[in-house]
Amino acid sequence: MEYPLIYDDQLIIGVKSDDGYSLKYESNDDVKLNLEIFNQKKTIVIDSSNSGTGRLKRDIYNPILKVLLEKYNVQHDYHYTESADSISQIARNLPSGNLLVLIISGDTSVNEFLNSLSGEGGELTIVNIPFGTGNSLALSLEDNELTAIAKLFTSTPVHEFNLYDISLPPNCWELKQSARVKQMPTSYKFIVVFSWGFHASLVADSDTPELRKFGLERFKMAAMKNLQSPHQYPGSTFIDKEEYGGPYNYWLITPSRKFEPTFEISPDGSIFDDSLFLISFGVSVDTMSVMQQVYDKGNHIKNPDVIYNKVQNQEIILKFENLPSDVRRFCIDGLIIEVPPSGEIKLKSTGNTINNWNIFIM
Repeated sequence: MEYPLIYDDQLIIGVKSDDGYSLKYESNDDVKLNLEIFNQKKTIVIDSSNSGTGRLKRDIYNPILKVLLEKYNVQHDYHYTESADSISQIARNLPSGNLLVLIISGDTSVNEFLNSLSGEGGELTIVNIPFGTGNSLALSLEDNELTAIAKLFTSTPVHEFNLYDISLPPNCWELKQSARVKQMPTSYKFIVVFSWGFHASLVADSDTPELRKFGLERFKMAAMKNLQSPHQYPGSTFIDKEEYGGPYNYWLITPSRKFEPTFEISPDGSIFDDSLFLISFGVSVDTMSVMQQVYDKGNHIKNPDVIYNKVQNQEIILKFENLPSDVRRFCIDGLIIEVPPSGEIKLKSTGNTINNWNIFIM
């Protein structure tokens, strides 16, 4: 893959191959680059080392991003994550002010960063250089890792970054490979998906060292495992007192259009709109048939057995009671949590502000 990154006295092209990333240069006299955003903001780079399949032959900072930033004298702080809580520590210790944060990561790392923000706050613009597996956020922005970098050197507009609040019951736990890691707060934000049922189960089951090395294919492998032993997810969803009852097979809330390049879960979705979409179906519906429709340009929304509901300025409430242990896993932007047997979860749009920070995205 080749993509033009910068137009100056030279045309600089980013190249992706089996051996990694590189730059090549060609003469060009037509278009000048724009460095205005770097003059206005302090630049910080966060390189999430474990996103996707890791960094073997996938280092984009040293061969491309660092070279370009240094070429144009852009001073920046670089953070390479060394541990599971590195991103949270970076977010908690950000200086206040007007910041440009380049996150080389997938959706989960962006979520973790936002939920860990603290301090005096300010204005924060995020550029997500997608290095995860699903990369729904980047798909919503129509970016790959090279086009995301190219935006930095053009006059790309900046948008408010819509965030969505989840009110969780007490005693929810973050899970890592089925083990409880830490207790979740009762208020948490998500950016691309909150799910239960089949979707949450396949994300959870795919998060093993054995499967992560397969990249995007790991989701399909975990999905086949879940299809062999389907579960029922009993609960009821309320939107302005209108009930969408279970038991469910598939249940999720998202503002996003795609979870994979060809997996069009919500054809009307847009992260530039603060609307959410409820997509669900019951246990009597054939899961594989609906998934094939999702891959077929989102044709599942025409299926009468599938609930596809746009939610604007309304609170979504999910209630559940006496859940067995094997159906208590939920997915928040790739993060897996375990809920208690009974409780309720509330979701709503909360704008682009979190912990004294106004959040924007390029």
